[in-house]
Amino acid sequence: MTCRLKVLGRWRRITIAAPLVLCSMWVVAGPSPQSEPEDSTRRIWNKRFREARDLSVARRPRGTPVNGELIGVTIWRLGDDQDKPMAERATADTSFTEGERLRLSIEAPRGGESYLYVIDREVYADGSAGEPYLIFPSQTTPEGGNVVTAGKPVFVPARGDEYPYFTVERVRKDQLREELTIIVSPNPLNLPLGTPADPIRLESAQVARWEKQWGGRVERREERGGAGKQWTAAEKEADKGERRLVQGDPLPQTIYLIKAKPGAPMMLRVPLRIAP
Repeated sequence: MTCRLKVLGRWRRITIAAPLVLCSMWVVAGPSPQSEPEDSTRRIWNKRFREARDLSVARRPRGTPVNGELIGVTIWRLGDDQDKPMAERATADTSFTEGERLRLSIEAPRGGESYLYVIDREVYADGSAGEPYLIFPSQTTPEGGNVVTAGKPVFVPARGDEYPYFTVERVRKDQLREELTIIVSPNPLNLPLGTPADPIRLESAQVARWEKQWGGRVERREERGGAGKQWTAAEKEADKGERRLVQGDPLPQTIYLIKAKPGAPMMLRVPLRIAP
């Protein structure tokens, strides 16, 4: 069995042979052509991530100057062979086919620890969206399982979940994408938690207030040549909680810059597009 990504937030179950072992204003960040100046920007952001992963450097009052807050996101496409679980990187522009299994890893190069929350909703061709549901964390998330910081990516769904992946599926013929809203907060949010099979529906007005307070202009840069790369031993070990990522380990496939105040909560929309 597995869970289907539904923007109503409800993770429906389907039967498979066996579970996988791995399992601007406020806008969705649009594509950024990879010109030379943008490559230079990505190099600056990479340097900031690497500095933050080095705890001795992260304690210093100054690091690589970045005008905003960074979030790194990698979308993982999972292989079909469940006896030999594999995952490869996808870009934020990728259109996924129905039936594909996905995971996300999220890393924030901030000093100290922050708390990660992920909201899901569907988006349709007429521009309307479904109700927002909190899909992470859930009642099954272990204590500290949604703590995110430099070198400690959080994988969604979690590896310890019964079905640690999403399965892409349209709910309506006119559905264009799933839209994941990522919140990184320096303090835990007092939110009720559901289960992976029955997540909590949030009030749309509350989510809109968060967007107004914590959203901001977004820029995005991809790791050139990263799409299709298999996840490394270091990333597997980080998923299991066996180690932190260090400077020489792979960086997130997609890095977003949010024009947010340093240390304040920040909010980001990440689309998961469904191919026609």
